[in-house]
Amino acid sequence: MPYKIVEDTWGYTLTFPEPLSRGSAAAWLEEIREELVVAPASFHVLMDMRAQAKLTPATLHSLDEGLELCRGTGMNRLAIVTNGGPAAKTLEALLTPRGEDEGRRRVDGRASDWEELAMAWLLMRIEPDVAAEVAAGS
Repeated sequence: MPYKIVEDTWGYTLTFPEPLSRGSAAAWLEEIREELVVAPASFHVLMDMRAQAKLTPATLHSLDEGLELCRGTGMNRLAIVTNGGPAAKTLEALLTPRGEDEGRRRVDGRASDWEELAMAWLLMRIEPDVAAEVAAGS
């Protein structure tokens, strides 16, 4: 499966465990659209993009459209996890604030505690960079 959508008590984990094709991105967009029909009024999203090395403009457009649907439905915060490289730079476009939406952050998936950093942002609004510095100092 080129992607997984898992609902949790705090929101959704979107996992893309293999390189995302244009067709897979379009299928994900349709599935997330259906999922959001029953979404809670307020939720967070953890988007695991560590397996992505490169994204086409069409694929990025589908991801952006899906995240805008999430935002319009009630997404408060977003953590996008990347492994650096070209895809990380391309995914920066998804982090650009939209209006009053400033709840989007990138988490470095190369860190051993990337999941803790992402969850700290989503649940406690602790900046991923600050959380990484605190962990390094302890």
